[in-house]
Amino acid sequence: MTVRGLTTLTAGVTALLAGRVFGLLEVIAIGLVLIGLVVFSFIVVVFPRGRLALARRLRPERITVGQAAHIDLRLEQRGRLSSGILRLQDGVSNTAGAELRSTPVPAKHTRLATYRVQPPARGVVTIGPLEVERLDPFGLARRRIATLDVSELVVHPQILPIAAPTRPRAVDLASSISVPQQELRGDDFHALRLYELGDDLRRVHWKATARHDELMIREHDDSREGRTTVVADVRASAVSAAALERILVAAASVLDAAATRGDEVALVLTDGSGPYNALDRRGLTPLLDVLARVQLAHGISGLDKTLQVLRANQRSGGLVSLLGDGDTGDHAASLATGFQAHLPFVFAFRDDDSGAVTDDFGDRWTAEIQRRSTAEAHR
Repeated sequence: MTVRGLTTLTAGVTALLAGRVFGLLEVIAIGLVLIGLVVFSFIVVVFPRGRLALARRLRPERITVGQAAHIDLRLEQRGRLSSGILRLQDGVSNTAGAELRSTPVPAKHTRLATYRVQPPARGVVTIGPLEVERLDPFGLARRRIATLDVSELVVHPQILPIAAPTRPRAVDLASSISVPQQELRGDDFHALRLYELGDDLRRVHWKATARHDELMIREHDDSREGRTTVVADVRASAVSAAALERILVAAASVLDAAATRGDEVALVLTDGSGPYNALDRRGLTPLLDVLARVQLAHGISGLDKTLQVLRANQRSGGLVSLLGDGDTGDHAASLATGFQAHLPFVFAFRDDDSGAVTDDFGDRWTAEIQRRSTAEAHR
């Protein structure tokens, strides 16, 4: 029963009692009418009308910050009678939710209700649960007749229109190592280097190891298709909440630019997770999903976990390091292990005294691309 219904019932009972006490038939009649109206409304909402089937569809299921998604609610009345007047309340995380009203759905018919959401920030928006209530024409009574579980709307970080990172030049990383050509013939690698702690032992080149009396690691030749690896800093010790959002925008933008060019891309987070790989732009969605769900990682101060991930999944090609305050020196340089063919991009995201992130990544990225292109042209 609604608040209006309770008020009407109370007024009816009061009028009935007052009429009997003072002997006023008109007041008694008014009380009986009000009570009868409430009883009628109650019967309307509890009378069985068959089952109402619900379905929800998100169009689309993934969006980018600034875009809107449409939520379609499908109502199918499977009984022999109409559904009656319906009130739909669908939850939307961090908002008051969406409330819609529907006229009666005829028996064996379907009706579609739609509303729009436009999340202001990246993340996962929970849609639901949906509750459907049947109302009487006077709004005096209501009854919940159906529910629907939650759905997730994934909101990816904004993607800036930037240029793809410059590709590494073809450099023989093993030029200082004397290895007979026949030892390299038939193997899918182009260089050898000394073993470092954390390297995958399956990459050991045993013939070269026996010749040089030191463990030698194979560097696979990935020059046929460009590779770009992006390291995104998610450490709470180095990144504020505002800086994290800028880092994730930068990571999404670099991944999209590189994948659009045709590169194979990988994402590594400084909490030790990853790599998340995509062969081309069509496979980029899972990486953007990861960025949408990222939270600040507490209890991690150094980059040891990141180094372990990079060394265990050694790749040549380009490296883009997007780091928090204070990690543009030796720590950032150490991430370049295995990427010697390409000087890594390193961008630090710092907060000013007010807590605002002062770095404009798009402008800095464009300037760095132009600088490297100019330097390459003069070689």
